[in-house]
Amino acid sequence: MTGTQSPLTAPERYLALSAELDRAETVEGAVDRTVEFVEAAFDHAVASVCTDDPSTETVTALGSAVPSSAADDRVPDQIPDSIVRQVGDREGDRTVENMPEATVGDDPSDPVQIEALAPVGRDRVLRVGTERERFDDEEIPIIEAIAAKLETTLSRIGNRQSSTTDCDIARALFDQSDRATFVSDTDGALVAVNRAAVELTGSDRKTLLRSGLADITGDTAAAIREHLDDAITGASEPSTASLERVQQPDLTVTLTSQPFDVDGASYVRTVAHDTSPGAESDLGGHGEPIEADISALRRLSELAVDFEKFDEAIERLLSLGCEYFDLDTGILSHVDGDDYEIDTVVDATGTHEAGAVYDLGGTMCDATLAGDVTEPLAFADIEESDHENHPASESAVAYIGAPVIVDGRAYGTVNFSMRRARAEAFRPEETEFVQLVAKWIGTEIRRRRRFEELERYETILEAVDDPVYALDTEGRFTYVNEAAKREFGYGTEIIGKRPSIGMNESDVKQIRGQIKELRTTDRRSTTAEFELETADSHRKIVENRLGLVGDDEFRGTAGVLRDITARKNRQQQLESFQQAIDEAVDGVAILDGDEYVYVDQTHVDMYGFDDKEQLLGNTWRKLYDDDEVERLEAEALSTLESGGSWVGTATGSRLDGTTFPTELSLTVIDDGRIVCTVRDVTDRRERERELRSFQRAVESARDGVAILDGDEYEYVDRSHVDMYGFDDKEQLLGNTWRKLYDDDEVERLEAEAFPALEANGYWRGNVTGSRPDGTTFPAELSLTVIDDGRLVCTVRDETDRQKRERELRSFQRAVESARDGVAILDGDEYEYVDRSHVDMYGFDDKDQLLGNTWQELYDDDEVERLEAEAFPALESDGYWRGMVTGSRPDGSTFPAELSLTIVDDGRLVCTVRDETERRKRERELELKERAMDEANVGIQITDPTQEDNPLIYVNDGFERMTGYTRADALGRNPRFLQGEEGDSEEVAQLREAIRTEEPISLELQNERNDGELFWSRLSVTPVTDESGAVKNYIGIQQDVTDRKKRERRTEARNEFLKRIYEVTTDPDLTFERKITDLLEAGREHLDLPYGFLTQIERDDEQGTGSRTIVEALGSHELLQPGESAPLEQSYCRETMEQGGIMALTRAAEAGLSEDSAFETFGLETYIASEVVAGDDPYGTLCFASDTARDRPFDEFERSVIQLAGRWAGYEIDRQNTREALQEERERLGLTLSGTNTGLAEWDVETDEVTWNETLTEILGRDIKSVEEFGAAIHPDDRAQVQQQLDAMVETGETWTGEFRMFDDSDDTLWMGTRATAVYDDEGEPVRVLATGTDVTDRKRRQQKLFEERERFRLLTESVDEYAFIGVDEDGVIQTWNESAEGTFGYDAESATGLSIAELHPEANRERGLPDRLLQQAKVAGESAHEGWRVREDGSKFYADVRYAPLTTTDGEFDGYATIVRDMTNRRRERRRTERFVEESDDVVTIVDPDGTVTYASGSASRVLGYEPDDLVGENLFDHVHPDGRERAMNAFFSCVKESEKVETECRFDSPDEGWINIDGRCRNMLDDDAVNGVLVYLRDVTETRERNRRFEGIFNSTFGLTGLLKPDGTVVEVNDAALEFGGVQRDEVVGESFSDAPWWTQSEVVRSDVREAVDQVADGDFVRYEAEVRGADGLATIDFSVKPVTDEDDNVSLLVFEGRDITALQRHKRHLEVMQRVMRHNMRNDITKLRGWTEMMREEPDAEKRAEQFDTVDQIFDKWVAMTEKTKQIRTVLDSQRGQDVHLEPETLVEEAVAPVREEYTDCSVVTHVPDADVQVPATLLDAVRELVENAAKVTQDPAIEVEVGRSADGWTEVSVRDDGPGMPDMEADVLENGKETPLNHGQGLGLWMVRMIVTQAGGDAVVTSTNGGTDICLRLPGEQTIKNRLSGKAA
Repeated sequence: MTGTQSPLTAPERYLALSAELDRAETVEGAVDRTVEFVEAAFDHAVASVCTDDPSTETVTALGSAVPSSAADDRVPDQIPDSIVRQVGDREGDRTVENMPEATVGDDPSDPVQIEALAPVGRDRVLRVGTERERFDDEEIPIIEAIAAKLETTLSRIGNRQSSTTDCDIARALFDQSDRATFVSDTDGALVAVNRAAVELTGSDRKTLLRSGLADITGDTAAAIREHLDDAITGASEPSTASLERVQQPDLTVTLTSQPFDVDGASYVRTVAHDTSPGAESDLGGHGEPIEADISALRRLSELAVDFEKFDEAIERLLSLGCEYFDLDTGILSHVDGDDYEIDTVVDATGTHEAGAVYDLGGTMCDATLAGDVTEPLAFADIEESDHENHPASESAVAYIGAPVIVDGRAYGTVNFSMRRARAEAFRPEETEFVQLVAKWIGTEIRRRRRFEELERYETILEAVDDPVYALDTEGRFTYVNEAAKREFGYGTEIIGKRPSIGMNESDVKQIRGQIKELRTTDRRSTTAEFELETADSHRKIVENRLGLVGDDEFRGTAGVLRDITARKNRQQQLESFQQAIDEAVDGVAILDGDEYVYVDQTHVDMYGFDDKEQLLGNTWRKLYDDDEVERLEAEALSTLESGGSWVGTATGSRLDGTTFPTELSLTVIDDGRIVCTVRDVTDRRERERELRSFQRAVESARDGVAILDGDEYEYVDRSHVDMYGFDDKEQLLGNTWRKLYDDDEVERLEAEAFPALEANGYWRGNVTGSRPDGTTFPAELSLTVIDDGRLVCTVRDETDRQKRERELRSFQRAVESARDGVAILDGDEYEYVDRSHVDMYGFDDKDQLLGNTWQELYDDDEVERLEAEAFPALESDGYWRGMVTGSRPDGSTFPAELSLTIVDDGRLVCTVRDETERRKRERELELKERAMDEANVGIQITDPTQEDNPLIYVNDGFERMTGYTRADALGRNPRFLQGEEGDSEEVAQLREAIRTEEPISLELQNERNDGELFWSRLSVTPVTDESGAVKNYIGIQQDVTDRKKRERRTEARNEFLKRIYEVTTDPDLTFERKITDLLEAGREHLDLPYGFLTQIERDDEQGTGSRTIVEALGSHELLQPGESAPLEQSYCRETMEQGGIMALTRAAEAGLSEDSAFETFGLETYIASEVVAGDDPYGTLCFASDTARDRPFDEFERSVIQLAGRWAGYEIDRQNTREALQEERERLGLTLSGTNTGLAEWDVETDEVTWNETLTEILGRDIKSVEEFGAAIHPDDRAQVQQQLDAMVETGETWTGEFRMFDDSDDTLWMGTRATAVYDDEGEPVRVLATGTDVTDRKRRQQKLFEERERFRLLTESVDEYAFIGVDEDGVIQTWNESAEGTFGYDAESATGLSIAELHPEANRERGLPDRLLQQAKVAGESAHEGWRVREDGSKFYADVRYAPLTTTDGEFDGYATIVRDMTNRRRERRRTERFVEESDDVVTIVDPDGTVTYASGSASRVLGYEPDDLVGENLFDHVHPDGRERAMNAFFSCVKESEKVETECRFDSPDEGWINIDGRCRNMLDDDAVNGVLVYLRDVTETRERNRRFEGIFNSTFGLTGLLKPDGTVVEVNDAALEFGGVQRDEVVGESFSDAPWWTQSEVVRSDVREAVDQVADGDFVRYEAEVRGADGLATIDFSVKPVTDEDDNVSLLVFEGRDITALQRHKRHLEVMQRVMRHNMRNDITKLRGWTEMMREEPDAEKRAEQFDTVDQIFDKWVAMTEKTKQIRTVLDSQRGQDVHLEPETLVEEAVAPVREEYTDCSVVTHVPDADVQVPATLLDAVRELVENAAKVTQDPAIEVEVGRSADGWTEVSVRDDGPGMPDMEADVLENGKETPLNHGQGLGLWMVRMIVTQAGGDAVVTSTNGGTDICLRLPGEQTIKNRLSGKAA
């Protein structure tokens, strides 16, 4: 240990290693980590952990490790067994003095001289050896600590690996034991107690577990603590304790304790035995460890849950018991009276047989069942028991048995016995075990009996006549009998279905409620009646007798049905008869004497009583007052005595004192009793009164009445005349009725009404009346033929009613279809509810709510909260709004928003909105936000509206990817991620895209927070608002650093391959230069400093040799050209021996640290390939480093080095060949005998050819001529040879070449030649000399090298994504790249030699698919297959596989190249896309540029009605409606031409639907190879368009002003009524501010109010007030309201404004109020005057003065009379609605106005001016003008008055009245102009107010110009046409 640091002196290292050991999950892992402890603690040490098996007396090493510093070949193999057992037997004694040491070897040079052995548990030993002579004192504790830590870890692992079943069984054994058991920890605290312990102490489990055992033993506590301490060491003896009990006397108990360990922790198990006087002793021995019991119980548990046949299970159970108890015989018996029968037996002695019957008294079961039938009987030796004299004492010397109880009665026993005594007494655990066995057998027998009983019941049920059924706990049918099929037609086909078949939902709910009630009460059954529809659609009434299944727990229900249809029909008839009596209009009673003996309910109710008992036995006289009793006695009773009956009227008196008129009938029957029939005639009397009132009101009714004699009118009332637009009755009287209807209507009435009149004398229906002015109106017409044959005609104008009905229906539909529920409460009870309200709260019908209280819809807490929160707000503000939780009848709840408003009459309007979906969407949004945070991509959002476009959101993925927290990033522009290198081309592109607000996707390099650079793929998308302005940018960032690294690695590989190719194919480079460049390229690519080519020379005799460096790069001194070394001292030895490639990255760790090569050269990293020149090994091509490489060499690197080695060999071979040829030339020239090169001579003049023997031997033939020579050349090479020979002869240059020839067997061989021409003196060729060499072998080697290169090229091209497999012609795998290993799971060694078919599923192999694909590739040149492939582990994946044949340069077939691409993800994406397309609501089509459909998705059949195949090949525009075809074609062809996305709408023909509206979107995908067409998406928008049309129709049909606004007040849409009212066009207001609209131009105050209202509603409030607006016809008052419309997130998205013209209503109301105030003012003043004058008259003695005073009073009364008349006149004006429709000529109006003045004021001058133009004025203006003229006549004497009618420039009619009086006071002018009302001008005359009212009611105003010279009053009214337009608009 010298020079090392032990774990004890380096605590942090020790703690780290200790933590590693704590994480070990297996024994092997723990042993491996223990070795790490040894390596950390000792130098040059060895360690192992051994296990000792005493049964075999063998010691086995669990694991061992030898540090790299030790030599494993010198480690001793064996530890002395005696020492191992010595240590193993010393339970925990690990002190230094007791630590054994052993000298292992006698050889002093042995590195392990001494070992220390430390016990690890009971049967394991830790061995530590060292080369020193002894261990230091401080080293032993280290070994001890390591052993202790290992023991703890192994114990933990062993405990964890124990099955859950063991724990469950042990727990059951513990808690079900009848022996009180306490478990304490080492501190004495209780950690567990069983049921028996709880019962023994009388306490509860929680209380006990908060104390210790000593705490409940009273005075004996100290002794008990000592007892527990002794138990921990195993030295405990039984102790007596006084046990304290709750509310019971203390108990004397004996405690026996035993220690045990769990997961390394120690505990004490203590059993308490009651030893108090009279208690039965249960003391026994300590017994064996609980593990044996657990083992037996585990086997019992496994057997109990895993068996098929009961008899076999019992037999196995008995065998288990015999083994567990170590007894010979196990029996399950059945006892019947005194008979004992053996059911099942396991008997090793063969004494007993199953089925044997014995007398019970002769068996030990007699004793077992004699006592407590719940307790077992057990004795190890019968002679030491109380049964030594029992008759069975000889056959059951040792015995244990327990009663088997079934359904509370003894079935028999399960017992185990043998004929000899047992060595040990039975332990309590064993008796508990046999008891547990007996319980299980009893339970299983009971279950089997139930099953048999069930089978019997099913047999019985099938024979029952009534239908019987059973339901499971989920309410589904599990059984129906045959009677159900007979009675109702439902059989086994409804098994598994719910019982709602044929039943009403209310009946289903009732049955569910009954089941719920049965489950919560003691009742076991109930009955119900309901209507059931049979399978053949008949309905029957059935009685259902329903009961629960299961005694202890609910297991379903069973029921019996009985058809009671006939019984119910009879009962219904009886009830109907009784109900007819009870509900009859007449009350019936029977009197016996004066007392009632029978009364029906009607009689009781009529007289105001609650119950019949209040009348029965009482006298009839209590129902009438005294006078009526006296009258009845006088009139009725006397008549009864004489005539037996009486009928008359009477006045009954009710119990509450009220009276009512009756018609009374009394009849005496045979037995003398009186039958009394009474009828309440209150209603009839009321109807009679109403009839009389009606008769009086006919003439004043709004219905028109007429009488026809024949076809002519004989009588018409005023209403009839006015209704049909006539001025006078005379215009109708004497005329035919037909002039009131058009021809079609007359024809219809004659066809419909007249036949009904002839048949029935009456007809009633709807007609359309026609007025003289051409207008029509709807009316209800009633015709009645009276006795004299005349026809009474009643007609009612239905215009207003139909309008109200339409409005009401529209409102009702709007309310009913609204998603908000609406209700009205009167007090606490519902007076009105709409459908939405009913549905929302889960009710079926409105009647379930109407009349009931609102509290029923909420639970008690919610009701209390609403009463506390909402009601005070309602009282103070009249309004409350908030969230509530509604409760439905089915018990479910839902969140809702509740709005309560008190209306004028005190009722409460309740609006409720179900917020469930909104809450759901909020939760989904939260989930999506969490999903965004959990995404593996970085998500970022910026706000370009802020300065510098800062980040406003980043997700968790952004934080993980960049290292920046949200706090670091938010508020900054994302450019901070670009670091200092932030001006790249990609960054410029990104900035330009943001500047132009375009989306962009690119890859750029960013910098993490820690400075690390990483590549990311960034997609940035702008997000715009409704106006198109960019509000945000969303960036999605994905880390692609790993992909970038792979790409760079691929680029480097490709560059390396390119460099090698250029080097090896450059003809200008020398061999030495090629080798040097190759070494340089390899060093750079592999990043290794040394590269060298070696040549190996072997000494075959001695097996040694040398290695010489031929070429080298790098600075290593020993690796330079010319350096030589023994072969055994270099790695080349291993490379040559392996015969391929050798690669090392950590030589020392690979065990080569002591290799001579490593010691000599120190190379940690090394990769080399064997170089073979020709057929002979030449040497190695090597690359190396003296430092370890951080990663192993991959398949690419190994392959390329191997290829480089082969190329080097090829070049060396070529070099050698050149040198050899040169040597040949330097020798004897062409003397080539004995070589493989032949000589040929060609005589150019004669064409003769001479071959030597060598050439003849090579070809097997002798060539004699040039023709024969040409024929022997391969046809493909003949032209080349001829061309080369011609060139040689012509140029004189030597030709060296290679070509193919045929030998005598027609086999092809390669011939290498060198030829030269010989010329004569004149320079003419005379002959050609040539050598010929068979180079076939070399060419084949070259071909093989080429093929290797080709395979390698395929490998590199697919290195990233494809698996490359080389397969020979038989389908056997030859090459296997790294990607193939990752794809299939096989490594290269395992895969090579496999058949390619093994990679196919078995189904593919069975149908010969692998062979077919190979054959197809060979014949067709390629084959492909997309389908499943199989991995090594058996899993499957979807792949695209390509096969290509490989051929040699001779064109011969040479196997296959196979490329595999994993398509699993792509297939999943493709299928997902296809599924999306097929299931989409859009039809996806691909269309050629000419409009021809080439593809249509499956949704075409659902959306368009065409199957996809029906559309393919069709021209799309043939299906477009002609009206829109040109527009659709223009859109489509612009998409084809401009490559832009376009959208259009058209109508498309559908075979099922006619024409449907289609929204079409086109996208040009002609450049996409996968589509090659135009994508056209078709969506059916028919319903949407229809909804829009309906909305627009309803929207524009409303009478009021209605429109939509944006929250900022911009007008989105307005209806036609609003445009007509303002006289504006839609484009003048849509898109503009609402407050700037023409309606509000009369005042800035009005505009301000509108703006304030819009702002308030945009915040979510509702605003309503009366506003004055300017319309095309002048000012008007509207009931104006604005309310918000919210989206799913409760944000205000739109505002809805409404305005209802209440001008006339308000003016009418205001005018009445003014009139009342003026009248009140004047009368109050006059009354004051009257008081004064009457007082004066009373006191005035002078009669003449009194007469004057009386005249004054009389004048006041005259004034009142005049005021009354004026008031009537004003009311007539106000109430007249028809007057607005009647217009007068100006001459008529003026003349009628001035005529009374001229007549009364003769001195008055009145001049009139009436225009010639066609001007019309309202008839009601006559009273106003007359009033003004009369006033003007009164102001002065001889007044001059001028009345003029004209038209202003703006088209308004003006009527002016001028006088020459003193001028009008300002107060009076204010009345006319402004209607200004003050206490002063209340005194002004009613006449001026009347003028004001008439003018304003006509939509006009008054202008007063007053001077001292007179007054000019101008009444201005809208022109006639304007009025007509407005009136017609109202009528619409």
